Amino acid sequence: PADIPILVIGYGIPETSPPPSTPHVEGQNLLWFGGLWDWMDPFTPIAAMRHLKDKGSDAKLIFYGSQRGNWSKPSGTALRAHELAHNLGLLNQSVRFEKGWVPYAERGSILSRADLGVITYPISAETQLAHRIRLFEYIWAGKPVIMTEGDPLSSWVTQNNIGKTVPALNSEALAETVIELAKT
Repeated sequence: PADIPILVIGYGIPETSPPPSTPHVEGQNLLWFGGLWDWMDPFTPIAAMRHLKDKGSDAKLIFYGSQRGNWSKPSGTALRAHELAHNLGLLNQSVRFEKGWVPYAERGSILSRADLGVITYPISAETQLAHRIRLFEYIWAGKPVIMTEGDPLSSWVTQNNIGKTVPALNSEALAETVIELAKT
């Protein structure tokens, strides 16, 4: 009925830009901002870092929020991601895991230090319905996004020139896209 009031509630990001941050280390810094949940794919970006390192890149991939509140019980995905980075010789070099959650008031500073935001996942029913707040955090910080193609949000990213999309589970395509975005 027309007489029901509609209340608009803000979601996700503030209207003001994040505060400027201290300079980051030289090289391309990719940021994974948010948890390492079982429906996400941190493995493709980690493997992409191996491709980048083999090409002489000094890019860094930093995972923030890589634990669920209690590191004594990390997700299986977090454990496997850590193991993959170790096995590829990238752990604490090209790939770093920051274990704790970032305090809300500090997230803008961390986002500001990144060059690119990364969001990868296998295509599933979840990806068709997901509303990824990490995407909007990257947009808030003015960072280009690289994300998996094939769902409504990735189409929106492409249509609005917010970043680039890559095929699911394709570490070589992800590495090439990082190189491409580094040139812009």
